[in-house]
Amino acid sequence: MSTPAPPSSAARGPASGWLGVVERVGNALPDPVFLFAGLVAALVLLSAGVAALGVSVAHPSTGQAIAAVSLLSAENLEKLLVEMPVTFSHFHPLGYVLTVMLGAGVAERTGLFSAAMRLAVQGAPRSLLTPAVAFAAMMGNLAADAAYVVNI
Repeated sequence: MSTPAPPSSAARGPASGWLGVVERVGNALPDPVFLFAGLVAALVLLSAGVAALGVSVAHPSTGQAIAAVSLLSAENLEKLLVEMPVTFSHFHPLGYVLTVMLGAGVAERTGLFSAAMRLAVQGAPRSLLTPAVAFAAMMGNLAADAAYVVNI
């Protein structure tokens, strides 16, 4: 009697093994905006809890005690609301990146990116596929400073 050969990786499908776990976990994650908002909320709550416990640490060079401060304090909330417009207005790439991301969202939903990348690397031999994708990314970066945001 002979035992059947184990199925090949192609027969198991794309959602098996280590990469399958990574794919399932990645697909289960919420939108990055909600991840960011959740992490910010967790940080604010953590800072309030640590400040309520009276935790402090010693500064490495001076040895002076630095106490934890709650981000929910009136002073920090005021600082957030007053300085936020200045912070955003002095971050020069923000407007450009937001505009590019809006366009990138439209282009992604319409299938423009997949078609353009497919066309860019369509004639490349399999052995040159990675350099062809890297070359397309570099050319996109020469065309616009925020192309790294689009290429990802």
